[in-house]
Amino acid sequence: MSEALHALLRVVDLGTLAHLVLGVALGLVGGALPGVTITLTLALLLPFTFYVSPEAALALLLGAYVAGFTGGAFSAITLNIPGTPSAAGTAIDGYPLARKGEADWVLFLAVVASFLGGLVGWTVLVLFTPIVAGFALRFGPPEIATLVLSALTLVIVFSSGDLIKGLLSAALGASFAMVGLDPLSGVPRYTLGRLELQDGIPFLVALIGLFAYPQLLLAVGARTDVFVPSVAFRLSRLLRRVFSWILLKVIAVSGLLGALVGAIPGTGGPIAVFLAYGAVRRFIPVERRRLLGQGAEEGVAACEAANSAVTPGAMMPLITLGIPGDPVTAILLGALIIHGLAPGPLFFQNHRDFVFEIFALLFMAIVATALMALVGARALLLALRVPQAYLVSLIAVLVTLGTYSIRNSFFDVGMALGFGLLGYILLRQGFSLIPLLLALILFEPLERNFRLGLTLSGGDLSIFVTRPLALLFLVIACLAFVLSLRNERIRAARSRS
Repeated sequence: MSEALHALLRVVDLGTLAHLVLGVALGLVGGALPGVTITLTLALLLPFTFYVSPEAALALLLGAYVAGFTGGAFSAITLNIPGTPSAAGTAIDGYPLARKGEADWVLFLAVVASFLGGLVGWTVLVLFTPIVAGFALRFGPPEIATLVLSALTLVIVFSSGDLIKGLLSAALGASFAMVGLDPLSGVPRYTLGRLELQDGIPFLVALIGLFAYPQLLLAVGARTDVFVPSVAFRLSRLLRRVFSWILLKVIAVSGLLGALVGAIPGTGGPIAVFLAYGAVRRFIPVERRRLLGQGAEEGVAACEAANSAVTPGAMMPLITLGIPGDPVTAILLGALIIHGLAPGPLFFQNHRDFVFEIFALLFMAIVATALMALVGARALLLALRVPQAYLVSLIAVLVTLGTYSIRNSFFDVGMALGFGLLGYILLRQGFSLIPLLLALILFEPLERNFRLGLTLSGGDLSIFVTRPLALLFLVIACLAFVLSLRNERIRAARSRS
């Protein structure tokens, strides 16, 4: 408790708080605007964190990360256009309620459910991170190699509807990861004689290219003439409605589900949301179940609590194992590395004070998001009326400037544009970009620890199955792969019939 209080005092700094508020504001807007998404918002902000303190950088990014999920509910409820993928669940019941003239109530419920779900996820993070960190200290090269392999397998299985396309996407990312110096011998490989590639392909450049430019291309031509209802929250009436036993139970269960799903690499918000939406049917009255899909407030509460709890849940493998579970936590990983704070099994031990600062910043971001979403609801809805063409043009300029600022290199800008074209083609062909990006990030530690493990055993591969933890991670990877193959065959059989 004393460490937590000291961390809170360190982050209660005027500059850090200003970055937190700015991040929350931009996250709300970025999450609400269809086509912008949380990933693009953070990718846009990342280059501007190079020149501030680690606390200010994390405040800006965590504020945008937390607020983006809440912002996505605004366009989902008022326009039936989810601002984020996980807000698709919110639109199922939120939009019908808004059409019935209850936009005020359902938006207020979404904000409160996001706030309470975020707190549930934050509690899980604070309670279990030290336990997972202590467990991770037992890891040697064989355990780390098999853990990364297991995480990559889960990402491929959960983030891609097609196993073959997921594997191809990951293989493409692994091939890009091999560019640069050999991690053990230091010999250049696949650099094409370019000095800019001696250190490998910067994953920040690849991330911006893969997730910013394709989103901008897909956003071109999106509808711009939309009707957005106005809202005016009457707190006394709304508070009486939100604090009902059944809604609080829905929020608590959904928040716990969201935190647990978020801690599994490759899952993320959409999976958590629809698991929570399915679970809600089991403990609400039968007469309320019939309203699900037609305007049930329990559906909105479940979806918003689950997707907000994913954020702190996803921070757990990042902090303790150095494994990002999605593109957004990959951006946070990049920010930490830039500031000399590479996460991993020793992160909790070597940077214990900073871990508590992350906890404090995350809590402050959850509170600030709820307050700013309620106070700025009208302004946020007005932002939805901005023509899409203006937004795309402005964001394209900022993304290009941000890419150049990473290493002050036009080569990086060209590389980001190349990744952007690749990402656009892959998306149009039904490929998921998440396996590609995370393979690009995780292949280097996988290769390095695999080869170190072979060095320790004198070239004997049995070291990866004779050590209990390494064997456990291999079993998890194999089970995930086999279950995915089984599901693929079932889907293929159904499509033929």
